[in-house]
Amino acid sequence: LEISVHFEMAGTRLRLVGYSGLTTDARGGYLGNTFAPGWDRRIPLACPGADSEGGSWLGARVPRFYHALRPVLEEALRQEGYEGPVGIDAMAYRDASGRCRWKPVVEMNPRYTMGRLTLALAERVMPGRYGRFQLFRRSDLRRTGHPGFAEWASDLRSRRPVVLEGEPVPRLSEGALCLNDPETAKACVAVLTVDPRPGE
Repeated sequence: LEISVHFEMAGTRLRLVGYSGLTTDARGGYLGNTFAPGWDRRIPLACPGADSEGGSWLGARVPRFYHALRPVLEEALRQEGYEGPVGIDAMAYRDASGRCRWKPVVEMNPRYTMGRLTLALAERVMPGRYGRFQLFRRSDLRRTGHPGFAEWASDLRSRRPVVLEGEPVPRLSEGALCLNDPETAKACVAVLTVDPRPGE
């Protein structure tokens, strides 16, 4: 299971933005990103070895690792004169014996990533919710039986209506929201799905 850790270098200071999950197909192709309650402090709860209290070996180890990495990375970025977003992809997995393993740096991306976009969307969501950002491609339509994005999106809206809550600025509490216009989309529709419980 892949996890993305997101930082922001502003001036000479590097701050941790948060954590997102990364979903891929069997060949490693990008499918989407996820976030869970507390995304700004801890890894998504669906990760192997993580739990709601962060008391497992992985839930406790990961934040400590990136807390220790932050000043080292901050100094390296300062020396390069870099400012902006930094995403680190990491991986939790089980080895052949079934033991949990953690690879803290698979790759580093000095740019805005889909995971970072997902966390920006999470800021518009009610606290305590679970979310998924995904790109629904034209090839995905074949599985739905819909002739086009517009028909698929209409069905999605009827099955997963958007619910807004909160004052003074309402936030997304539940439902699926298309982020680009399905009527004019050619290649894909970006969708944010929000649920009060995991795995909805």
